[in-house]
Amino acid sequence: MEPRQCITCVIKATDYAAYWFWVTSTAGGVGEGGAPGSGSERLAAPSVLTDPHSAQLGRPGARFGRRPKMSSPQEQGFRLLTEYTNGFMLSQIHKCLFQGPLTIPWSPHAEAELLVSTTIVSEFLRNGHSVFHGSTVSSEITSLPPRASVSVVPRTLAHRWPLVSEVLFAACELGVFDLLSEALEPLGSAAVAVRLGTSSHGTQLLLDTCVSLKLLQVETSRGKALYQNTELSSTYLVRASPKYQGNMLLYLARTTYLCWGHLAQAVRDGKNRYQEAFGVPSDELFTAIYRSEGERVQFMRGLQDVWSVSGRAVLQAFDLSPFRLICDVGGCSGALAKECTALYPGCRVTVFDTPDVVRAAKEHFPFLEDDRIRFWEGDFFEDPLPEAELYILARVLHDWSDGRCARLLARIRRACKPGGAVLVIESLLDADGRGPLTTQLYSLNMLVQTEGRERTPAQYLALLGPAGFRDVQYRRTGGLYDAVLGRMGLPAGCS
Repeated sequence: MEPRQCITCVIKATDYAAYWFWVTSTAGGVGEGGAPGSGSERLAAPSVLTDPHSAQLGRPGARFGRRPKMSSPQEQGFRLLTEYTNGFMLSQIHKCLFQGPLTIPWSPHAEAELLVSTTIVSEFLRNGHSVFHGSTVSSEITSLPPRASVSVVPRTLAHRWPLVSEVLFAACELGVFDLLSEALEPLGSAAVAVRLGTSSHGTQLLLDTCVSLKLLQVETSRGKALYQNTELSSTYLVRASPKYQGNMLLYLARTTYLCWGHLAQAVRDGKNRYQEAFGVPSDELFTAIYRSEGERVQFMRGLQDVWSVSGRAVLQAFDLSPFRLICDVGGCSGALAKECTALYPGCRVTVFDTPDVVRAAKEHFPFLEDDRIRFWEGDFFEDPLPEAELYILARVLHDWSDGRCARLLARIRRACKPGGAVLVIESLLDADGRGPLTTQLYSLNMLVQTEGRERTPAQYLALLGPAGFRDVQYRRTGGLYDAVLGRMGLPAGCS
């Protein structure tokens, strides 16, 4: 990623983050009311991409784009958990912007945008005033362009962001939520400390903080505080839950956020930070993630967590039932393939991944065995791809540069059976690239960990079209990931 692109990404993430926190703070808190410009709760008809400059690529009437609202209590809980997880990323953006100059060349336009964002964020970190409520604002801010006036961050929020993430990670690592789930009744902090083998003082502080974050609830009996899980933690933070997300959280804590500590330098030179974090050359993208068998399995389990929550929505975004032979390229443990065969019983799925990943999948995830799922070893940039009618690229293209993506898509086009298609599963940026916040953070994560980025629908069209895929459509699911489908002509009955 070029340094100027890195700067723009930081600017946009900061601008959107400020707006997001204003919306959630005035609408009743993070996780309530959906993202800015939320649309209908029902999944809208797919948007067709025919021209990168077409008005269809935008969302008229909404500053940040209309996205399906996550409205159920469980969905709101997952959004809250996502915000807690993103806290460390947000803190590093703040650190990157406010602690030392970025000594790289940039355009006057980018410099002006950065000044707008940093001035406004600084102002509201100092006094917490909101321009939307008639508060006193400095003349420097009132003279800024109208676009910037929506940026509001509550007082001292930047200093809390990393702490919230660390509280969540520590509670998961210590097994707090598993212990309380297995207990037959609410437990006091002393009992929790004894069973976890932790200090009584530290345990008390951690539990009370988790209560404030709505991860735990507390009741008082005979003057004694007793703790138990909330619905949010029972659903997503207890290992026995089918929607458990703890493996991905621990992967983020142990791998991802070690790279985020070097965000400023990543912005300076446009390269990932594996060298600083793990002593691994920056061109060896997966050596750090798979640096030991334990870390490889941890990452694979993390993806298992992701697809337990997001898999069904992205696979239902389009009707895939006409495709009987499917290849999940870079399919890891086979978790998404399992979701696919559950939704479309008539299909067979080949999971294509590297030999080490295939071996680990067979050894550590035997419960995924299904006579409709098979594993195929290889390097998707070098080795022949299995023939299929539909190729799934889930969380794959965001790892790579446009050139590498084009190369992979061309290889898929050559291997694809007539009438086939490719399904890209990624977190889509809005048409103007200025949101949603979570996707902006994912894009910066691609900067510190890979050579890729998150993209807009138009940018995926620009990749799929030249590779030979037509009738490109996308659908936003309202969850963490969205779907883009490019076809080579339609099998009968496909819609």
